[in-house]
Amino acid sequence: MSFFDRLLGRGKRFEDLRTPWGDRPAIYTALRAAALPDGSLPEDFELPDTPEPTGGIRWAPGALDGVMSHHVGQSDGSERAASIAEAIVNLTRKASDGGLKELHERVGEGAILDCVDELAAAISGTADLDADRLHDLGAFLATHAAEREMVKLGAALLGMVEGPDDRDVLLTLGACEELTLFAIVAILNRPDFSERDLWALAQRTRGWGRIQSVERLAGTSDPAIQRWMLREGFRNSVMNEYLAHQCATDGRLAQALDGEIDDALLAGAAGLLEALINGGPAADIRHYDDGAVAAERFLDHVAARAEAGLFDLDTVGGVASLARFVASDRDWRPLEAIGWTPAHREGLGKVAAAVLAHPEWEAAVEDALDSADQTDRWKGEHLAQLLELDTFERTAARLERDPVDHGAWFMLMRQLSSSERVDRAIAIAETLPLDTIASGPADELGLGPGYAAHQCLDVVAQHLDEHPGKGWPLLAASLRSPVIRNRNMALRALAAWSRADWPEEAEPALEAARDAEPDDDVRERIEAVLDGRPLD
Repeated sequence: MSFFDRLLGRGKRFEDLRTPWGDRPAIYTALRAAALPDGSLPEDFELPDTPEPTGGIRWAPGALDGVMSHHVGQSDGSERAASIAEAIVNLTRKASDGGLKELHERVGEGAILDCVDELAAAISGTADLDADRLHDLGAFLATHAAEREMVKLGAALLGMVEGPDDRDVLLTLGACEELTLFAIVAILNRPDFSERDLWALAQRTRGWGRIQSVERLAGTSDPAIQRWMLREGFRNSVMNEYLAHQCATDGRLAQALDGEIDDALLAGAAGLLEALINGGPAADIRHYDDGAVAAERFLDHVAARAEAGLFDLDTVGGVASLARFVASDRDWRPLEAIGWTPAHREGLGKVAAAVLAHPEWEAAVEDALDSADQTDRWKGEHLAQLLELDTFERTAARLERDPVDHGAWFMLMRQLSSSERVDRAIAIAETLPLDTIASGPADELGLGPGYAAHQCLDVVAQHLDEHPGKGWPLLAASLRSPVIRNRNMALRALAAWSRADWPEEAEPALEAARDAEPDDDVRERIEAVLDGRPLD
């Protein structure tokens, strides 16, 4: 290194600079340490810069960037991008502690997603920019930064210039849902990466990262990727509806169902058809040209297996969804143009009804409801609702063993078809730790495992407006809960009851709650209930 290089800071290693994040652990190091053998991360993994939970709303990993990229219009981040680009260029020309601190401060002004496109344009328009130094800076931030926005910036910079050793870095970062989108953008910008690298990211992720990765695989002709799309690729922890149409179309679902198939494909077809029928934030069954054909072939396979005594719960949701769909009252004219004719719908309905008539389905659902595995129980609850099964007794017995079971309370409260059932549900709810719940009002939103009992009480309390005079101990505890929603549910119930249904303790309890209430809006609602005024 020449005297002038040393004097100006050219060629100085970024690793030797004093970092603004101090000695906090690098995110990249934490990701490598936590990675499972397949490259994915444990479901409970959290980035080391994640703030401590407070009971308030927290975005799931990648959710904020996912929502912003899917449902919010693009903002003009040109001014901020120019500011960050200036700091980046200065650092590549002269590496210094002050320069890194300046970059850190400018990035810290907001989410890097807001200006990443403008940033790439601003940097690429810089004359005499040293590409090697830009790559070194990107690699440094990606692998050494302890804050997610700085790591995202590093990944973005790696997408602007080629480097020999970046694949492992980007795939490691991309396995984290919070960072996947930036790894994807880098991969797409680099000619030394391929569609298979995007697929590798998709397989390592479960939530928004899965959605963002699979969307970039649109139009694939790779048979292995197509097969994966139909069996697994559409499944994600946000909403299968985001990817169902793309995977059914790109994976050629109708064609794949023609002939002998494996169990994984049949289960995948069930999930795809259910999501397409549900509809939602993306294209759905109305836009799927091969939907009528795929539905017929799917039902034929399930019917043949049922006749052979094979009853897989992974398929019955698709059957039940199709039965409801073809019987639904809607304007069928647009769908008839793609094969959903009256005759076709009638035929599908008959086959679906015959499949669902097998009593083995109900037994399989009940077994799932009794499972010790939470995923199996969720599947049982979902299918019981789809099949309209009466599971009250089974669910009540489950809650008598363990009343702090959020999903079971949803199941039970949907089935209050008699006053006896109402009384039993309330009696079980009164075994919740009401004294612990009634710890005093606060501004908590009641999220996270520490509020599991509060969440269960919330499910019950929101139904008590329909049952005047019943469940006062539950409402009394709700009025003193630190969770705002608990208090609001109690107020809604009492507002729906007549004063004659109020127990003697209700009015003084409301007055005490009003005096202790820390939230102005909730206090106004308490006063409205005391005055007999309707709630907003």
